[in-house]
Amino acid sequence: ALLSGVIFMLLIEKVQKFGPVVIMAAITAIIYFATGQFTVVLLLTFASSSIIAELIRYMFGYKSFTGNLIAYAVFSLGMVGSPLPIWLFGNSFFESIIDQGMSSSYVDGLRNLTSSGMLIGMIISTFVLALAGGIIGRSMLKKHFIKAGII
Repeated sequence: ALLSGVIFMLLIEKVQKFGPVVIMAAITAIIYFATGQFTVVLLLTFASSSIIAELIRYMFGYKSFTGNLIAYAVFSLGMVGSPLPIWLFGNSFFESIIDQGMSSSYVDGLRNLTSSGMLIGMIISTFVLALAGGIIGRSMLKKHFIKAGII
């Protein structure tokens, strides 16, 4: 969330209408699928977060930095869908990764790290780091891309 703020801000600056956030989520989902890390949970979180982010951009106005910043933070929460099955499916998730060949010591370590506090911390830190990434992205946009005439 921190690092992709530049890409997000550049994209939405260039395309000030409905759609670029959904396209960005679709591209990310394709990458996840191609690398074998795609799940239904990830699809649902990507789809819902990108649509909500697009609605936020629409409601605030496509040129609104505040709206775009909040939209980026919401969009970034879509990535939470990658580790979310750990909390959603619990023991069945752990059993499935053991069946896929993970060592029981790895699974035990993962199980020990899985808590409600960790999930809440992951969501909050993703949102906060996305806000920081969006601010950095806007700064880079003004400092480099606008000055260079790219935008």
